[in-house]
Amino acid sequence: MDEKRRTTRYPVQIVARYGENDLDQRATARDISARGLFLETKDRPDVSKRLHVALELVSGQMLYFEGVVSRHDDPGYGNQFGLLGGFGIAFLRPDELLREVVPETAHKLDLSFATREQLAKSLEDEVAHGAAFVPTETPLAFGTAVTVRIRLEFVGQTLACRGSVAGVLDHPMRAFGKGVMVAFDSAEEVAGQLGAIAKG
Repeated sequence: MDEKRRTTRYPVQIVARYGENDLDQRATARDISARGLFLETKDRPDVSKRLHVALELVSGQMLYFEGVVSRHDDPGYGNQFGLLGGFGIAFLRPDELLREVVPETAHKLDLSFATREQLAKSLEDEVAHGAAFVPTETPLAFGTAVTVRIRLEFVGQTLACRGSVAGVLDHPMRAFGKGVMVAFDSAEEVAGQLGAIAKG
């Protein structure tokens, strides 16, 4: 997915502290963009886990972020040279955080994958391009805000992804049946999270 990134990543070397509740883990931030950062560490928190992150700047200031683990990057043969690998974090935007205190108004849709192979095919055919077909009998207009609950049955996880209706498919002869094409608000993060899970 690296070639599909739409934001520039800048190499850095900044001390970072992170954790689910407390900032009790230490790592090194190796790159950062407007959408996320990469932490070099032996730790591998579960993909989709929500973390607090603080960066210690040379000026003594602290920058605080909140995000979710989007991917793992293992060093492979680089292990013998002391490389640690690490994991990527996708920042949570202010509007995403605000939705936790503002009543939910988006329509909820469900998309299930029983196997890793089904997820991998959907990633290649649709999600990598920023959208996914979601079966539904509910009539929804173009542009309607939705929340897609992606149920990954083979690992027992569910991801909630926001988006909007980009197309309505209701022709009875279509192999997909009735449903809508949903364009994800944070397509890059959704593809990154699902890609990491698909790879196992």
